[in-house]
Amino acid sequence: MLIRILAINVRKDFRMVMGSPLAFLNMTALNPLYRLILPSYLLAGAFLTHGQALGLERITGSEKYQGFLFIGAFLNILMVGTITGTSIMMSVERGSGSLEQAWTTPSSRAAAAAPVAVSALAISSIGAVSCLLLGVVAFDVRLAWTAVYALPAVLIGVAGMVGISYLVMAVLLLMRQARALLDGAGFFLGLLSGNLFPVTVLPAPLRLASDILPGTYAIDLLRHFALGSRPLMDIRWEYPLLIVCSAGLLVLGVLAFTRAERHIAMTGELGQF
Repeated sequence: MLIRILAINVRKDFRMVMGSPLAFLNMTALNPLYRLILPSYLLAGAFLTHGQALGLERITGSEKYQGFLFIGAFLNILMVGTITGTSIMMSVERGSGSLEQAWTTPSSRAAAAAPVAVSALAISSIGAVSCLLLGVVAFDVRLAWTAVYALPAVLIGVAGMVGISYLVMAVLLLMRQARALLDGAGFFLGLLSGNLFPVTVLPAPLRLASDILPGTYAIDLLRHFALGSRPLMDIRWEYPLLIVCSAGLLVLGVLAFTRAERHIAMTGELGQF
């Protein structure tokens, strides 16, 4: 029953965003391409030595900078798309008047908010896959077949991103107009996860913050299996850390959302949201 409800809501949201396909394509794939990937790609090309990224190979064990960048962009689009997409979906639901109706029923508020999180993640997944395919076709990205071994890591990281969605919804309930803050937060979380560079070059305080983000381990494991790069640690430890971080973020997100919803309900703001 829950899966059917989620599928219906995702289909509804897809119809909504596909009403403007060019805007959808720009938001999910083209914007990250020309704002993040191309500048990094061209800058990396300027520092090649006889066509090889020797510095990257020394740090990560792989000189395949094209794949390094596009894999980071793949998961970065998922992360940032989930944050901004959740904000957009909630704004649309609020504007149509369906948000208040759904959240004033006796059902669980966290369950009522789940379709928003799943829709944002599903829509951003299209942009992420499209961007990665573009890298394979136009930017000489070559991924090993062993990349399939990283699929569990990506799925576990996705669970953590659902937690991020709940955190975003909690912020939106409390702050209302928090779009600029959330855009900056998505960009910063992507950087801390090492989307465009090895996290080992981060300053020590930022590296500590990076170590608790599931995206850091999901990106690292995908690069390891797809490019043959050195993992941050033994993968027998990295997978459990990824699970703990994703589960912790999911629990934290649901708790934050529940407390935020309870607060605005007690203050009478839910019906005015």
